[in-house]
Amino acid sequence: MMVNTLSKNCQSDNYKLLLKDKAGNSYKIYDGLEDYRDLLSLEAKYDDNCNPTKINVKISFNKYNSNLYKEQDSVVLLMDFISDDGNYLLPFGIKGATDHWWDIAFKINNFNKKIETIDSLNEENLKDSLVVDKIDEQNGSIYLTIDLEILRKYGFIDQMPLYIQVLTVHNTKEGYKIIMDSFNDPKPWENSNFLIGALPVNIALKYPKSYKTCS
Repeated sequence: MMVNTLSKNCQSDNYKLLLKDKAGNSYKIYDGLEDYRDLLSLEAKYDDNCNPTKINVKISFNKYNSNLYKEQDSVVLLMDFISDDGNYLLPFGIKGATDHWWDIAFKINNFNKKIETIDSLNEENLKDSLVVDKIDEQNGSIYLTIDLEILRKYGFIDQMPLYIQVLTVHNTKEGYKIIMDSFNDPKPWENSNFLIGALPVNIALKYPKSYKTCS
């Protein structure tokens, strides 16, 4: 009985809301697809509250239809797990910078399960630290998993913050990559494409009422 009770107590909780944004609050290029680039919420949970090896992440959009995107749009996630290291310029040719240096960046092309990575640590194995588990077009969400065991091998300490930043990016016909939305305030296109406010996702999961409401 004690084993069963312990197992039940250590089961993962439901997703916890960490960041949310108003509907329709994205950069406008008036091509009729703004709602599909419009971030609404970021939720997360540990796979095991007693001995977590993964963080499950759910990102929700105003609308979602991968058939409308082709190769012109992507979701980008920046991750920082090592203190005093990283890069502050945005990756993948995106104009701008961030107030929080990142160690590895992930780009989900066409909002599908193919992930492109770039990192400032030159560690090939880090590319597997994030995977796309599921795309739920009906409910406008994608599900990701951050592998904490891989990050620990490359210097992550559980007592330190694991920072993430999430943004949607559009590749224009002229070849410019512009930020369409992010969980940041003020919006980066109003601030010279400067991202602010990285989320310490592991710390936010431990404390009640830790989510941030974006304008």
